[in-house]
Amino acid sequence: MKCSVLQQNFEQNRHVINQWLALLLRDFENRMPSGIEWSAVLHRDEEYVHAHILAINADDPKLNAASLHCGKTAASRYRAAHDTSSAIPPLPKPELLLRPRKPRKPKLTRKQQTRVRNQRKYEAAVYEWEQACTRVHQVNQKRLRLWRGENSAHLREARKLRTHVPEMKAYDDAMRALQDHYHDAVGKPCGLLRDGPRKERLSTVEHATRKRQAAKLARDIKNVKHMRRETAAEAQNIADQTRMFAKNLETREARLLLREEEIRRREDDLTARVSALDELEIAMEETLSAAEQGEIHFSARGFQLSNPNITGRLQNFLNPDLRQTPARKIFEKFLKLIKRTVVGSTGHPPASTDEIPAEDLDRPGL
Repeated sequence: MKCSVLQQNFEQNRHVINQWLALLLRDFENRMPSGIEWSAVLHRDEEYVHAHILAINADDPKLNAASLHCGKTAASRYRAAHDTSSAIPPLPKPELLLRPRKPRKPKLTRKQQTRVRNQRKYEAAVYEWEQACTRVHQVNQKRLRLWRGENSAHLREARKLRTHVPEMKAYDDAMRALQDHYHDAVGKPCGLLRDGPRKERLSTVEHATRKRQAAKLARDIKNVKHMRRETAAEAQNIADQTRMFAKNLETREARLLLREEEIRRREDDLTARVSALDELEIAMEETLSAAEQGEIHFSARGFQLSNPNITGRLQNFLNPDLRQTPARKIFEKFLKLIKRTVVGSTGHPPASTDEIPAEDLDRPGL
């Protein structure tokens, strides 16, 4: 975008520049190593809007900027991997003349005339020394100029003779890869072309068509990103609903487990009651049969069974250590009923109609 176009409709075009700058800085941060200090400046002082990024490798004690350059780092990696350098060796430098030694200052003397004479001689010697140094410097500069010219010619001829430089190829490949990466990460979403019209030798109409296609591609990318965001939001909503449904399902499962446990407990209780009632029925039948056969003898304090088999089967109902169950209470009432019936039929007055004494129930043989 030209600066004049941006200035004419700043409010409408500002979001385009902001989008481009945000993508640019995000890509720069992703490409750079950690520990750098950088600052970005947006410029509108030229024909097109552009940005400058100033970076410092703060973690490096030498502040080596070459480590932030992808082309130079690629060349360095190639040299380190192959342990060779394809640099053309220069011509040996010429031997330079040495500067003459500077004359020493005269020692202080007592006489004034001697000091003045020595100072004049010293000044004359310094003048001659400076002239000699100038001549030596001129000779050395001449030799260096000749060497630079010969060395430049030597390097030019050597570059013409050699075919290719592997380090330079690694450098160029890294820079092309950087331009491709920049176009994919920044240029394509902003509707920019990878190459200009001169490189592909396109006409103005063809280049304008390419630009329209690139702008359409940028809009498609933006729409795809919007659809991705909507899809992600919908997926998040579905995930939230799934988690809520799973939580409700876990709550219902916990309630069902509690109900199943309660039903199981009731079933066990009913089973125990049915079993107790079955035992009660058998005990009542055996007790009634024993009473009819005269095997139960009642006294004033309780009763006594003469059949030991019946006594063993009635331990669950006669043991005082067991808790009072409904079946046991019914059996005790049944015994009381039999006692009243037997005593009434034999004519012996009952000693007591209370419950069977515990001390008698605990006695052996009962």
